[in-house]
Amino acid sequence: MPINSQPTLNSRTSTGPGKAGELHSTLPLIDNEMVEIIREFHETLSKRLVAFQASFSDRNWQQLADHAHWLKGVGGTVGFDVVSSQAHALEQAVKAKAETSKIRSLLDAILESHAMIVLPDYLPNEELV
Repeated sequence: MPINSQPTLNSRTSTGPGKAGELHSTLPLIDNEMVEIIREFHETLSKRLVAFQASFSDRNWQQLADHAHWLKGVGGTVGFDVVSSQAHALEQAVKAKAETSKIRSLLDAILESHAMIVLPDYLPNEELV
C-alpha cells in the first residue's frame, strides 16, 4: 500500500456486518473463546494506543514503527484487516520518514478505527473461557 493511501471504511467491504462506521471482526464467532480473543485484543489495543501516542509525542519513530508492526500482525490475526492495513501504512510512513503531519494523520485513523470496534456479545449456553 502506498504511504499516501489510507484504507477506507464502509460496511460492505471493511467493517463486516453492522452499521456503517462500525468495525466488526471477521473471525467466526463459533464459541466464547473467539469472543474472548476479540475482547482481549480490544483491551490490549486500548492500552497500547497510549504508548503509540507517547512514541509520537516523543518523536521516537523506531518505537512507533515497532508498535505499528505489532498492530499490523495482531490486527489481521483477530480479523480487523482495516486496522492491520492502517498499521501497515503507519509503519511504512514512519520508516520512510514521512512528514510528521502525515504520520499524525495515520495514527489518528487508527485511533478512530479503534473507537469504531464493536465488541461481540458472549454466546448464550457457552462456558466462558
